[in-house]
Amino acid sequence: SLAVVYSEKTPAMYAERELVEMGLASVLGETLDLPVTRLKTDLNPQDAEKVLYQTFRDNPTIDTVVFTDVNDTLAGVQALIDMNLVGKVRIVGFGDDPAIVEYVKKGVVLASVAVSPERIGSQAIESLAELRRTGYTSASVDTGVTLIGPRPGALRPGKAAP
Repeated sequence: SLAVVYSEKTPAMYAERELVEMGLASVLGETLDLPVTRLKTDLNPQDAEKVLYQTFRDNPTIDTVVFTDVNDTLAGVQALIDMNLVGKVRIVGFGDDPAIVEYVKKGVVLASVAVSPERIGSQAIESLAELRRTGYTSASVDTGVTLIGPRPGALRPGKAAP
């Protein structure tokens, strides 16, 4: 089953949790075990460790964890390493912190979602200017979100962890 770790450190992600989960459902399709387990961390940068220890003690069937914050990714990955769950639990991180990129390269983290607020902002301004100038905007808009990793096919449902 799938757990998504939301954080008070990134409140916008929690506010849009239904959209996050709809996106996950569209990628994973019928193989997604519903409902998604929602986990929440506080402002403490290390809270993800505590949350994951408790979660895996209470619900050891979780096989995929998706993080929505850089600090939670770093703390949560360390907890999963400490619990010897690397390779048993697929981890999708958040951010392009050098440590996260290194975890992706080593196969500890399957992939990481990186967001570029600068690119999102500049694309929004360009779209508004285009809308004002022509009355419409391009059908293709760069959202500023990229995926770091994974190996081909690694995100396919039903595949074993790397």
